[in-house]
Amino acid sequence: METWKVESRQLSPPVLPPPAFLAVMEYRHTFGEGQSKPILCLQYNPIRREVYSGGEDTMIRVFDDTGKLVSTLCEHAGWITGLLYCAENKTLFSCAIDGMLIAWGANGRPVQKVETGTPLYSLAYNARRHQIMVGCSKEVRVFQLINLEDTPGSTDVMETRSVSCGEHTDLVSCIVSAEGRFYSAGYDRKLVIYDIPHHGNLKLRVSYVLPEAHDAAISCMIYGKDGENSWLITGSFDCSVKLWSLDGNLLQRFDGLNDTVTSLCYVLNTQTLWITANSHAPIVYDPKSGINVSDFVRTGEDVKHRTSGLTFKHLLYVPDVNEAVGGAKVLGATNRKGIVVWKYNPTSALTILPGHTDVVECLTFTSKEPLLIFSGGDDGVIRKWERLQLNAFMYSKETLHIPHEEKHDDEPTLYTFIRNPRERRKKQVALHKQVTNKLHNWERVEEDPGAGLVLTKQAQRQLQKKDRDIDPGNKVLRHHRKKMAEFERAQEGLRRRHVEDDKSSLARPGVVSMLYYEPLDILISGYTDSKIHIWGYNEEVVRFVPEDAAGGEKEPGDPVSVRTDGVSNRVAGMSLKYTLEEHKDAVTGIACFMRDGVHWLLTTGFDRRVCIWEYTTPYNVFQKKDVFRNAQQGFGREELAADGIILDLEYCAERNEYAYASEDKQAYVRKFSPKGSEMYLQAVLQGHDAEVTQIKWCRKNHQWITGSEDRTIRVWPADGIPCLRVINNDGPVTAMCLDVLNGSIITGSRDKVIRVFDPDKKDEIGQTNVGHTDEVRRIIHIPARDQYVSASWDNTVRVWNAYIRKGQPKGSLKAAGIAPAAAPTGMVGMFDEEERPVGYSELNPLLKPALLSKPIFMPGVKIDTGIKETFDTFQEQARLDDELRTAISVLESSLLPEEKQPRAKTKPPLPSFRARGDSIKGGQ
Repeated sequence: METWKVESRQLSPPVLPPPAFLAVMEYRHTFGEGQSKPILCLQYNPIRREVYSGGEDTMIRVFDDTGKLVSTLCEHAGWITGLLYCAENKTLFSCAIDGMLIAWGANGRPVQKVETGTPLYSLAYNARRHQIMVGCSKEVRVFQLINLEDTPGSTDVMETRSVSCGEHTDLVSCIVSAEGRFYSAGYDRKLVIYDIPHHGNLKLRVSYVLPEAHDAAISCMIYGKDGENSWLITGSFDCSVKLWSLDGNLLQRFDGLNDTVTSLCYVLNTQTLWITANSHAPIVYDPKSGINVSDFVRTGEDVKHRTSGLTFKHLLYVPDVNEAVGGAKVLGATNRKGIVVWKYNPTSALTILPGHTDVVECLTFTSKEPLLIFSGGDDGVIRKWERLQLNAFMYSKETLHIPHEEKHDDEPTLYTFIRNPRERRKKQVALHKQVTNKLHNWERVEEDPGAGLVLTKQAQRQLQKKDRDIDPGNKVLRHHRKKMAEFERAQEGLRRRHVEDDKSSLARPGVVSMLYYEPLDILISGYTDSKIHIWGYNEEVVRFVPEDAAGGEKEPGDPVSVRTDGVSNRVAGMSLKYTLEEHKDAVTGIACFMRDGVHWLLTTGFDRRVCIWEYTTPYNVFQKKDVFRNAQQGFGREELAADGIILDLEYCAERNEYAYASEDKQAYVRKFSPKGSEMYLQAVLQGHDAEVTQIKWCRKNHQWITGSEDRTIRVWPADGIPCLRVINNDGPVTAMCLDVLNGSIITGSRDKVIRVFDPDKKDEIGQTNVGHTDEVRRIIHIPARDQYVSASWDNTVRVWNAYIRKGQPKGSLKAAGIAPAAAPTGMVGMFDEEERPVGYSELNPLLKPALLSKPIFMPGVKIDTGIKETFDTFQEQARLDDELRTAISVLESSLLPEEKQPRAKTKPPLPSFRARGDSIKGGQ
C-alpha cells in the first residue's frame, strides 16, 4: 500500500473571525417593568396567548401578547414559586411558600385549592400519567388529576390525597417530567429519578439517586430534547451547568460562569442552551460541542442592557405560539421586574459574518470540500470563510492581501546598500532632500504682501508672549493676532492634507468582482484599479513523498510528487499567482469556462471593453488573446461594447453566448469567439427604464433574466426577443442570483430586502429575508447547504435559509433534473455519484409486472384480476385463440402451390406468416 509523507513546513493557523451572530432569535419588546418585587416564575398560555408571571409580591400578573396587563390573580399569601399551564384541561396551576396549590379556571378564578401544610418550591406535570408533582422541604408529592368524564359534575380537577417521598434532605428547588419519569433536584445536591407504575394505586418509587450531582446546591433543572438527543440539564450555585442522560450519566459540563446559575432554557429552533447567571444578557452554549457561543448569538439589545444595568433572572422557552410552523418565543425575566421577549424568525439570517472594514461588493464560493466562501469589498482585502465542524454558525476566517508593490528606482529608500559611490551619493542626496522637505512643511512660512510680516513657530511664540505683556487695545497686536490665526489655519490645513495623503497611500484598490473557477482551483478577482489578480493554492507547501510497498525510504534522486486533489492543496492557503493588466478602469464582470478543450476568461468593466484571455498550459497562466474590437470603416477606431459602463457579465455554455448589462438601460447578447472581431451581436435586450445592473442565464427554463434600477425584473427568451414578462421588485435591483434547484429568482435591493420569486407560482414572492441595514450588493446560492449568502454595504456577509418548495428534495442537482454538464460554473463536482447516498428504492425500483399472455388455471378456483373475470371467461378466451390459430394454418395451406403442399401423411405444418413462395419442408 502506498503511503505519503508531508514535508515539514510551518503553516499559519486559520484566524477565527470577530464575533458573528446567530440572528434567528430576534429581540421583540420588553414589558411589565416597574413591578414592586422580583419575578420568580413565568408561564405561557398558547391558547389565549397570555403570559403569566409570579414572584415575591404574591400576585400572578396576566399579560396579553402585546405586553399589556390584563388582570392580576391574588389568592396566595406568600412568594409564588411555580406556575404550570395544563393545555388538556385548560387550567393554570400555581404553588407558593404558603403551602397552597391552586388550580385556576379560564375565567381567572380559583377552581380548587389544596392545602399541603408545607412550603412549595417547584412544580411539574406528567402528561402520560396525568399527574402533578410538587417539590417541598425534604420531600416531593404527587397529585393525580381527575378525569372529568369518569366523574361528571365534579368541580375538582385533582385529588386531594397525594403520595410523597422523602429522599431529599433539603428543599427541592426543581422538578422535571420527561418521558413518563419524574426528576427532582435540590439544595442537598442530589439528583433523584422516580418511576411511577402504569396501573394500580398511585405509587412513587425511587429508581436512581445521584448523591453529589454538583459541588453546591442545585438551583434549576430543565428537560432538553431535539430530533437526535434527550438531555437533563442542571444548574447550580457552583457556577456550572451539567448535561445528563435520562439515566443519570454525566455527558457534558459547562464551566466559566461568574455567578450562580438561576435559570436554564433549551431553544429547540436554534438547538442552543441559554443560561442566566445574573448576567447582562443570556449566556448561550452549544450543548453538542460544549462551546460558549454567546458572542455568536444575538440575544437582543445587549449593549443597551449593559449600560442600564439590566440582568436576567429567569428564562422560559415557548415552543408554539399559534403562528406559522416553527414559531417560538423565549421569555426572560429581569432584575427590573420586566419581561423581555425574543421571537424566532425563520427568514432571518442564520449567521452574520462581520470583519470587513468597508462595504462588501462581491461573493463567490467553492463546491469541493471543504466548502469555502470568499468575500471582497472596498477595503481591498479578500476574506475566506470556512464553516467549522463544531456547529452550523461558526466560521473561521483568513485574509488575502495584495503584496505591496516594489518602489521605483528613482525613489529614495532607507537601509539600501549600493556599491556604486555615485549612485549611493545620488540616493543620499535625494533622501536628504525628501526629509528636509517634510521637516520644512512644519516650519512653512506665510508671507503677507502688504505688511511684509513673516510668521514662523518662533514668531508665534513671540506673539503669544506679547499677548500677555502688551495692552490688548494695541492695533499692532490685533494685526499680529489676525496673522497668527491665519497661520494656524494654514498649518491645520497642511496637517489634514498630509493625513489624507498618508491614508490614500495606504488605501488599497477595492474588490468589485470575484469568481472561483473550479476546474483550475483558482480565484479570479477584479479591482477598481483595472487590475485582475489570480489567486491559487500553495501546492508547493504541502508535499507528499511516496514510499514503496516494502516500506523503503525515498531515494535522494527521486522527484518530489505533489498531491493536487481538492482537499490537500487547500490546507496551505492561497497566495497571489499573477496579475492581468489590460483594462483601463474597474473590472466588474468575470466569466471563465472551457470551450474546445481550452480554458477561456472573459472580463469587462467600466471601460466598456471585453477582454479575451486564453489559459496556456506550458506556463499555466491566462494570457491576453484579443479584445472586442470592430473597426469602423475608414476610421479604424475601436468600437466599445456598450454606450454605458458594463455592470455584469454572464456566459451561456449551451448556446456559446455571453451577455452583459450596461448603464445605458440595455443588455447585449453576443456570440463567443476567440477573435474579438467575430463576437457578433445576437440580440439587444431593450425595455428597462433605468440602468441594467444584473443579468443571469436560467439553465432550467433557458431564459435570460435581467434586473434594473427601474425596480423591475424582466424575463427574456433564449433568442432575446421579445420580453416574456415583467416582475415588480418594489425596489431597485442591486443584486440577483438564481436558485439552481427550483429556478427561483433571488434579488437584493436598495431597500435592504432580499426577495425570492417563484416562477412556477406566477412569480409570487415565496420568501422575504430582512436583516441588512444597507444596500444588498451580491447574492449567491449554495445548493449543498440549501443556503443563500448575501453581501451588503453594511460591511457584513449574511447566511440565510434557502427557499424550498413543499416536497422539493434538498441539496441535489440530480433531484432537480440538472445535468452535471449544465451545472453553473463553480458547481461542477459538487454532487458526485459517490457523495450522494443511493437509497434502497433507487437500487430496487418498483416495476409494474407485465400481463401474462395465457393465465394459469386451477379447476374450480376463481381468479380475481381486478376486473372480476372468472375462470369460464378465461377458458372461453383460450378456446377462441386455438380456433384462430387452426384457421390461419388451414388458410396458409390452401394458398400454397400443389407441388409444395405437404403429403397427407405428414404432420400439419406449424402456423407461419411467411410471404407467398416461401418453401415449407414437410416431414419425410
